[in-house]
Amino acid sequence: MRILGIGEVVWDVFGDDEHLGGAPLHVCINAARLGHESAILTGLGRDDRGERALAEIEGHGVSTRFVARSDELPTGAALVELDVAGSPTFTLVRPAAYDTLDASPAAVDAIAAWAPDWIVFGTLAQSSPSARHATRAIVLACPDAARLYDVNLRRPYPAVELVADLLGLATVVKVNEDEAVILADMLGWPQAGQRLFVERLAASFGVRAACVTRGGAGSALLLDGAYVEVPAEPVAVVDTVGAGDAYSTGLVHGIGAGWPPARVATFAGRLAGIVASRRSGTPDWTPDELGGA
Repeated sequence: MRILGIGEVVWDVFGDDEHLGGAPLHVCINAARLGHESAILTGLGRDDRGERALAEIEGHGVSTRFVARSDELPTGAALVELDVAGSPTFTLVRPAAYDTLDASPAAVDAIAAWAPDWIVFGTLAQSSPSARHATRAIVLACPDAARLYDVNLRRPYPAVELVADLLGLATVVKVNEDEAVILADMLGWPQAGQRLFVERLAASFGVRAACVTRGGAGSALLLDGAYVEVPAEPVAVVDTVGAGDAYSTGLVHGIGAGWPPARVATFAGRLAGIVASRRSGTPDWTPDELGGA
């Protein structure tokens, strides 16, 4: 499969330590490790972080053919603090180069010619009009591509109109359990369990699949009308940066392969657990570690 990630590339800064990150990029890197062809549509500054990011992205086997370079804006960065449970808080440096994606007709035509099977995006970069325009144009130019929207809310929360618009572009939606509560409130829905929430998402926005991840409690997935809850396999959590993005990769991989819901959720959860058990959003791992899901 071909997977296109749209959005932010940032350096996650842990004190004196920096790791390349950004949710769409994490998905692209994980997908490349699973044997898929992936590319990232983003912006990088013409600075040291931009040069290092470009080299590292290519080193992970992700195509940079759709990466724009900015002379005015810096490469993205996020200051990360971990709590005692390994959960991160991000302070983003903006504006950044990923706020100005190339949405020109030539760029959109090049992506359409590449013919991605999946388009993956989140909320963060979409607050930029450039990114939002580029995403909509690409979705329209690639009507056969499946589209995964990882809601991935960060404070200050975006306007409900933006989130609803992105939900309307998606065929697969992923949220964590905290985001499910926030999103239900944003949309004016009554608070309910995971099953009612994902069924409402499917009914309201016409998505094929909707998922709520619950950390160590596992996940709930509605896929083609079939609902499952799958427990998480126990892991020793080091930090959870990138774990949700790993789960998204598992959704893309499993749904793209035509697996039944329980197998998809089990595989995605296993990959998320491996990432959570190691430092950084894209730690080293091999497909052999995933076993047969």
